[in-house]
Amino acid sequence: MKDVVGHIHIGANFLGNDYKAWENFFTIYNECEEIFYKMSNRVGEIPREEVAEYAMSSNDVISNTFENSEVSITTQEDLELIIETMKDTRNRGINFSNMEEEGIQTIEFRIPNGTIDINTITQNIRLFGQLLNVSKQTSLDKEYKKEEFLVLKNHNLTEREKVESLLNLLFDDEKEKDIYRQRWDKIKDNDYFEQVKAEKPTFERGNYSMREQTAAIYKETRVEDRMRFVKMVRTVIEKIKNINRQSKLSR
Repeated sequence: MKDVVGHIHIGANFLGNDYKAWENFFTIYNECEEIFYKMSNRVGEIPREEVAEYAMSSNDVISNTFENSEVSITTQEDLELIIETMKDTRNRGINFSNMEEEGIQTIEFRIPNGTIDINTITQNIRLFGQLLNVSKQTSLDKEYKKEEFLVLKNHNLTEREKVESLLNLLFDDEKEKDIYRQRWDKIKDNDYFEQVKAEKPTFERGNYSMREQTAAIYKETRVEDRMRFVKMVRTVIEKIKNINRQSKLSR
């Protein structure tokens, strides 16, 4: 169903004038935009070819709007700045052009492919709905998902760890997490996603984080050292045995 649109509209009034909620929203999205591209369609399906034209990445725009790439929205001016900046085109993964004075006042998520599969549509509504819901809840309750949010903002995570941090932040049910985990896992290494990689990465590429790589190298080095030590001990023992044998022969 190539020509069927699967965009999701959610009322911007849900976040209203809650600046912290907006800050949380942009932070979560910006941290995980590439991952959202990978988990917004049914298992095994990459985004449509036209996504780079009609649902382009917003990561760099969001990062470059704020000092040191850290999202900070504390005033109406801050909120208007990021929304107006994002309204330079409607053809982004998230579109704010409907928030004009006479608009329908929705945030439009344009990443998903067109589909008539009700399960896929429902799951996408749930995914982006939870993005807004968690953004609001973490503003209303400073302790809500506090640890999960801190983990999400860690840029030393692998992509897999980043995915898990996002799922832990958005969902509590493991079966629900697995829906989006499987979507991501089946296409995560596809070259298609080169076009939506962030200019300033929010997670580490490769199978292991620097911490895990360091631990693995350390462990491997220790094993090699042990092997050398065992080999050295065996050599010494063999030499002692030879000396003893020669000593007996000389008697």
